[in-house]
Amino acid sequence: MTLLKEPDQLQRLFQLRFIEGVTDREALARGLGVQKGSLKKYFRRLGRKVDVPHRGTLSYEAQVEKNKDFVCPECLEMTVKIVGVMRVCHKCGLELGRWELDQSLPFDSTYAPTSSMALGRSLGGTLPSNQVYRVLMKSPTGRTDIGLRARYINIVHESNETPTVKKLLEYGSGLLKNLGLEERHVFANIYADHLRKMGVYLEAKRIGRPHRYAHALLGHLITDMATEYEEVKAQLRYDDHESAFIKLWLRLDELANGEKGA
Repeated sequence: MTLLKEPDQLQRLFQLRFIEGVTDREALARGLGVQKGSLKKYFRRLGRKVDVPHRGTLSYEAQVEKNKDFVCPECLEMTVKIVGVMRVCHKCGLELGRWELDQSLPFDSTYAPTSSMALGRSLGGTLPSNQVYRVLMKSPTGRTDIGLRARYINIVHESNETPTVKKLLEYGSGLLKNLGLEERHVFANIYADHLRKMGVYLEAKRIGRPHRYAHALLGHLITDMATEYEEVKAQLRYDDHESAFIKLWLRLDELANGEKGA
C-alpha cells in the first residue's frame, strides 16, 4: 500500500467517505493506504481539521456527515456558501455544483413533539439534518447564511441540560411513573417547568440532595392541583425545611410571573 501524506490522506478520506459514499471499512483503509484499525484516528483528525462541532455522543465521522455539504474538499474547512443556486467555497473559489434541496419534507406535519419533562424538551428529533435547510429556506432571510444558521440549530438541538436540572428531570420523571402520575401530562409539564427553574437555583447555590426538593415540590403541587392524591402525597419523603423552601420558591415564582404580566 502506498502511504499518503496526512493532508492528502484527509482529502482522500473526505472524497471516499463523504463524496463517493464509501462506507466499507476495508475499502476505506485500502484507499488511504492504512490499517483498518486506524480509521477512527483519521476521522478524528478530519473532524478537527474541518472544525465540526463535536458534542454529545456523535462521532467525528457523524458530525462531518451532517455538515459535509458546507465542507470544501480542497480546503477541508466549512467555507462553502450558497451563491444563487451554486455551492462555492469562499476561500479557494472552488465550485461544487448546484445546491439541491430535499423536496420530501412534509411541511404540514409537526417535526418533533415536545414535553417539559424530557431533556431538551424534545421527545425525539424527527427532522433529518439535511432537511433543516429546506425549513430555513422558508424564512424571510432565505438562503442568507443558511449553513451557519443550520449549524447553530444543530448545536442548540444537541445541547444538554445543566447537571442538576438533568438529575431533577430524570428523578422527577421516575417519581411520577412510580406514583402512577405519568399519564397526567399537563400536571407533569407544570411540575417539570418548576423543576427546571428550581434546578438552576439549587445548582447556583450548590444545595445538595436535590431529589428531596423534587419530592417536596411534587407534594405541594399535588396539594394545590389534585387533592384526591393525598395517599400519593403520603409516599413522598421531605422534611419541614424542604417544605418551607418550596413554599417560598413557589411564592417567589408567582410574584416574578405577576411582575412580568404587569
